[in-house]
Amino acid sequence: MAPYLKRANALFKAPASLEELQKLNSGLYYGYSQVGKFITIYPQNTSAAVSMARDLDRLTTGRAGPRIPFDLQFAAGSSVYYRYGSFGLQMPDGSTTDALRDPEGNLVKDSRTEKPQWVADPFIDPHASSSSNQGLQTAPFRVVQALSQRGKGGVYQAMDLRFDPPRPCIIKQGRAGGEISWDGRDGTWMLKRERQALESLGRAGIEVPAVYAKFKIDSHYYLVMEQVEGETLQAFLEKRQRRLSIRRVLEFAGQISSLLARIHRAGWLWLDCKPANLILTGNGKLRPLDFEGACSVKRSISSDWQTPAFKSPGSFNCLSTSEDMYALGVTCYFLLTGRLPESSKRKSMFGRDVPKQLRSVIDNLLSPDPQVRPKAEELTTVLAAC
Repeated sequence: MAPYLKRANALFKAPASLEELQKLNSGLYYGYSQVGKFITIYPQNTSAAVSMARDLDRLTTGRAGPRIPFDLQFAAGSSVYYRYGSFGLQMPDGSTTDALRDPEGNLVKDSRTEKPQWVADPFIDPHASSSSNQGLQTAPFRVVQALSQRGKGGVYQAMDLRFDPPRPCIIKQGRAGGEISWDGRDGTWMLKRERQALESLGRAGIEVPAVYAKFKIDSHYYLVMEQVEGETLQAFLEKRQRRLSIRRVLEFAGQISSLLARIHRAGWLWLDCKPANLILTGNGKLRPLDFEGACSVKRSISSDWQTPAFKSPGSFNCLSTSEDMYALGVTCYFLLTGRLPESSKRKSMFGRDVPKQLRSVIDNLLSPDPQVRPKAEELTTVLAAC
């Protein structure tokens, strides 16, 4: 690729490292519109753009890649995408904005979602869809709103039209090639594993979201599941003006510990235990969400999908139930203080009313030594006695 671009005397940009490429494709650091962009090329004119698109399509034949949101695909199955857009204009007040000049010379907002009407598309096959949920129109579901979008796929609130009246549901998308890891795991792989975890945990009697349906459209994998009513524990805590009582902290901690014990007995590691993934229902019970990063206790593998603040220090290839217990320690600390733990300030953040036994439990859960962290079943008994 680089020798061709050099010979073509083309201006282009690319991530400075593989780490930057991974961040770019996640859609979390530089915006969702940047997903899938490995090399961005700036042709000098229209004829050069068309010629280079043809050559690059030929050079990348057989090389799969994630779809680029909002851009148009050069041809069906191609890894080459294009869009008509600005470089950013300097405004009179010194600021910059993404804008275009129309044929009359007027500044017009640069919209990534559609091509300006006055521009003729010079490419051969501009009709491939770039919409991430276009294919859902052919399924018996209707998307109400997009809840989140990132490289590995989207999450949508939807209605299941197979029922009368229609049933609310959540649709998760696993994008083929989305946030692909070096061992080939992409958004589709992750979502299939989540389905396996949810079905297995559901059979074990754990109140995870029920799986309603699964299907595939345009190589992307979709999972339709129960919409759990309530609010996340994270949202519940953020709305409060005062810290939780010790009694309420113990109640929540006991529920989560019991939940983890049942997940572990069923043969799974959750690996994403945190307040944002726990739904507080109307009856005060906590239900777990998001098992994309879950893995079998017997076949535990390294995972980059854990939330950094809830991931134990020094955890690499060998994962165990102690990972979930460390995350529970972070959660308990957050329940007590409203903050994430910092080792140098951890003890000073506890109020005087926090029982010594509870402080000791949290210190053990947050220990860098996995052997010090208690098992979930043991912890449930200890918390009940606090």
